[in-house]
Amino acid sequence: EGAGGDEPLVRSCACRGQAGFAHTRCLIASAQHDWRSWWACPTCKQNYTGGVQIALARAWFAQVEGRSEDDDERLSAASCLAQALHQSVGDFEGAQRLFAGVLRVQRRTKGDDNEATLTSIFSLVNCQRMLRDAPDNLALAEEALKTARRVKGAVHHQTLNAMSLLAEVYADNDKLSQALPLARKSLYWKRLTLGNDHFDTLISIAGLGALYSDLNDLRKAQPLLEEDLASSRRLLGAGHPSTLTSMSNLATLRCDQGHKEEGLELMKAAVQGFTKVLGA
Repeated sequence: EGAGGDEPLVRSCACRGQAGFAHTRCLIASAQHDWRSWWACPTCKQNYTGGVQIALARAWFAQVEGRSEDDDERLSAASCLAQALHQSVGDFEGAQRLFAGVLRVQRRTKGDDNEATLTSIFSLVNCQRMLRDAPDNLALAEEALKTARRVKGAVHHQTLNAMSLLAEVYADNDKLSQALPLARKSLYWKRLTLGNDHFDTLISIAGLGALYSDLNDLRKAQPLLEEDLASSRRLLGAGHPSTLTSMSNLATLRCDQGHKEEGLELMKAAVQGFTKVLGA
């Protein structure tokens, strides 16, 4: 037990063997000396998930909450907590308030064209996709792509991420014919510039696969969703939330194709995985 006292060891990252387990309070203590450790393992570089993610994010924000809202570390901690609320708790309203507050400050202090402002727009749009009432989401996604193209260039990774995001928001608004060319173009350039194993490429593979599913083109959706799951398992691990989401997407597809037994087994495994992660 050591420094962790009675606190149980938890698997916190993708490090192999015993190196992947730690006491949460020890991770918080370690993060005092390396601010990047508030959200990611310094060894394997994988972002924390589940209970570890939310515990670290809350501890960091509690330390800096009393500072000026313009303080850079406070902005980073607020974004980190918002991400944890979004990903590990499902508190989308709480995450939205934090993301919107960070974006408001960054527009005022850094300007609309700043990279941090652009990243905050991405985060807010992604969060608001989970909420039914977000009338500004399409305008924000369109702004993000327009700004990224102007500031970063046509094939910069942030531009390609903005392209993927806008495709998803178009799909959310039943604008599938507008979403498809953006999703295809984004994936093409990500494969070319980032490689097939980059996390951003996996997001686009999953997004295009989901879009083909929405269009009922299951033949084109299947290889993309299978590739996404196989790569996520290999690169992120079987229990990572992104891998579990990939598993859920493929499960739905297999059910739609009439392979209900296979689909239900995949969905059962995904649900069990999410229960374990969120209950960590």
